Amino acid sequence: AKISGKIQKSSNDKKMELRLFVPNPLTMVPTTLEIEPDSNGVWNFEVPTEFSPLFCSIMLQDESNWVADIVSFIPDKEMKINYTINDEGNWEAEIIEGTILFSEDFKSWSDLFMEMVTSGKKYDYINLDSVYRYIESPKDYVSFIMKYDLGTRLEIAQNDTVVSERGKSYMSNEIKLKVLESNLMLRQEALKLLLINTREDESDTLKYIKPDISYYSFLEDFDLNNPMNLYNLSYSHVLRSILEDEILNIPPIGEIPIDEWLKITKSILADLVGFDDGIFYDVLVGNVYSLQFENKLEPLSDEQKSNIQDYYGSNEIAKILLRKNEDVVRLSASKSKVIINEIPDVSNEKLLETILDKYTGKVVMVDFWATWCGPCVEAMREMRTLKAELKDVTFVYITNESSPQTQWMKMLEGIGGEHYYLKEDEWDFILDNYGFSSIPTYMFFDKNGELKEQITGYPGNDKVKEIIKRLQ
Repeated sequence: AKISGKIQKSSNDKKMELRLFVPNPLTMVPTTLEIEPDSNGVWNFEVPTEFSPLFCSIMLQDESNWVADIVSFIPDKEMKINYTINDEGNWEAEIIEGTILFSEDFKSWSDLFMEMVTSGKKYDYINLDSVYRYIESPKDYVSFIMKYDLGTRLEIAQNDTVVSERGKSYMSNEIKLKVLESNLMLRQEALKLLLINTREDESDTLKYIKPDISYYSFLEDFDLNNPMNLYNLSYSHVLRSILEDEILNIPPIGEIPIDEWLKITKSILADLVGFDDGIFYDVLVGNVYSLQFENKLEPLSDEQKSNIQDYYGSNEIAKILLRKNEDVVRLSASKSKVIINEIPDVSNEKLLETILDKYTGKVVMVDFWATWCGPCVEAMREMRTLKAELKDVTFVYITNESSPQTQWMKMLEGIGGEHYYLKEDEWDFILDNYGFSSIPTYMFFDKNGELKEQITGYPGNDKVKEIIKRLQ
């Protein structure tokens, strides 16, 4: 698909930039594109698409202002959007060509979305006793999430009078999928947060009771075979959590023929989701191969490519997976070895210093991250091409017990580098001692082990490259 347009030139020479964001439900990883308009204000994006209609967000910003819109359209011809400056000096977007399904002002959209996201945290009626009841009774926990957590959020959208009905429908579905992934599929992590927010004694710990497979009967309530899910970013997150869930225990596809893998998978899921055929399973197949791409940075084997072609034929899904595989082949050529390190037996005060002693004589970039941290994982993905360029640099990755160890282990091969898994007190000491509380946070050390830069939030490949080159 092609999206293009023109920007009204302002009287000053402010730098302008356009950003485009497109979810990719089949291959999991969203497409993010950035460009600057030419000297006449003309711009265009060539957008890889996995499904039609296309859903995207597009943002224009200069040094002092920005405007963003949520747009869904049928990519049967070029989409054109022009930007002008209104009487207040703000940017306004005008869609002048294209088949529009809906368009929303980003601020109204994001205000409502953030209200829906944060409302579920206001559990004034939850106390320690109720949290323990949810820990001991998974079914009671599901009822609580569906009625109070999800219900509260959806009611906010129903009462909104600014965002369009179609926009609210899309947003409500995104919230449903987000709650499904974060609060139901990742039940243990969600209960930990509830316990932290309600505990009266610091010694309280989570006495986690592992549910049986019947716990997942809530999946049927989420209409996972609805084609409209394809345009929600959280849909691929839900599918990933299903594929990686230890209780569901769906096998990796490896070189198993797709129809055989689906037979095994449907025997596990069909009764839980309420169907045994449809687009859900097609996208699930794409996602199980994409897990291999993402977690291991491992290209398809000849047998896997043959399995995909045998099952899908000339179907577009086969083309998308094989095209993605070409990217993975290129990136995997520079994949670095994974080293899992023992935590040094020293005091917390000496821990980071002792870790760094191993890399004396090297420039070191330390990445504080977690498996559940979306921006952390996205930054690692963005850095893959940069790491292939940089030589004589050691990349150290530090996480803690908030990252489930099994998930952490699955992701390491696709990251590469030196890894450390800290206890909570070790992690907390480093964060307190170095004055940060959010991740991702990056520390850059010179060859003598001296800290030269510390940044929270990924600053982009160009900035990282500039810092490292300066230290070499």
